[in-house]
Amino acid sequence: MKTHITVYLLNPQYVFISFSYLYPLQITAVSVAMKNKMDLAIGVAVGSSTQISLFVVPVTVIFGWCVGKPMTLNYPIYEISLYILSIFTVSVCLGTGKSNWLLGSVLITTYFMLGIGFWFEKVENF
Repeated sequence: MKTHITVYLLNPQYVFISFSYLYPLQITAVSVAMKNKMDLAIGVAVGSSTQISLFVVPVTVIFGWCVGKPMTLNYPIYEISLYILSIFTVSVCLGTGKSNWLLGSVLITTYFMLGIGFWFEKVENF
């Protein structure tokens, strides 16, 4: 019995570009949080998320047009509702200006809920 295993490797330049962009942001957020400058750490974390949502998603759609792959922004209702839930949770946690263990546990619980929800989501092709 012969087994054939196919290994898919990413382009090393893509991996380097993605890590070179995200790694300094994460290191900056953690280092300023350790220095007890939480406003700057939150600004870096929320700012990088905003950059991804406002720049990378439209660029991906345009790149899909160029390549010939249909990449649309036609998200299912389930994904949109989870996205709105995560925005609501983060805004509630950041709105007070103070943090404690309960808000951290709420964020971690929301993260796991999103992960479990996406794992069991039934994807439909449009």
